[in-house]
Amino acid sequence: MVLRLPATLLTGAGAVLSALIARELGGQRRAQVLSAGAFAVSPIVVAFGHLLITPTLDVFFWTLISWLLVRWVRLRDDRLPLWLGVAAAVALQDKYLVGVLLLALVGAVAAAGPRELLTRPALWTAAAIAVLVTVPSLVWQARHGWPQAAMTDVITAEDDALFGGRVAFLPLALILSGFPLVLLMCAGLWRLLRMEALRGYRFLGWAALGTTAFFLVTDGRAYYVAGLFPTLWAAGAVSLQHRPAARAASGLQPPAGCLVLRRTAGRLRRRPVRRR
Repeated sequence: MVLRLPATLLTGAGAVLSALIARELGGQRRAQVLSAGAFAVSPIVVAFGHLLITPTLDVFFWTLISWLLVRWVRLRDDRLPLWLGVAAAVALQDKYLVGVLLLALVGAVAAAGPRELLTRPALWTAAAIAVLVTVPSLVWQARHGWPQAAMTDVITAEDDALFGGRVAFLPLALILSGFPLVLLMCAGLWRLLRMEALRGYRFLGWAALGTTAFFLVTDGRAYYVAGLFPTLWAAGAVSLQHRPAARAASGLQPPAGCLVLRRTAGRLRRRPVRRR
């Protein structure tokens, strides 16, 4: 049985987090609405946002982790990395893929800053929390011959046969973002990497590139990088907030955070759970 109400709530919360990331990056109301609206109408959310499955959880937790980091950059509040550790620990129970994002973020911070984050005891306490919570599942994997690794080989073979493997990885990822939203995502990546106003957040752009490169090289599935989209949409929305399209989006009613709940709740009503 697929549980849809928790998925709907997580999806709505993800839209709110996307708006909050835009706000932390300096976005005004119109940028926040545009960011949340992008989340609400993206194909990945429309396809999976009403189902309690791993992609839904991945997108939410990756967005939550990004928001906690972005907020720390602005506030330097060491309670935030501790909550990040809790979020990472829960996300690792869903799927180990979030570990790729976390390693990419640490590497990007070391390369592009703010390196002060790496000197904070709270960050390493958070890492210890995530590791300690994950150890039992790793022990189980080791005792049973690492079935997760075997499943990875199966997924790779299936992906090559059905979706074109590495060649189709980037095109499919862009399709999951949605064509108009690809432009917003590219604008966000450019802004993070090049704009002086967001120098403190540049690590997010490099982490996105590093995570994408990892899954491309290892023949991962395109939706593995969907958790990167909300942060890039938020950065893109901030860069476009003074343009007419963004100004028009700011007048949308109801707010996009409510819109995504309405959309996913509507899908829940139209597609009731089938009992077996």
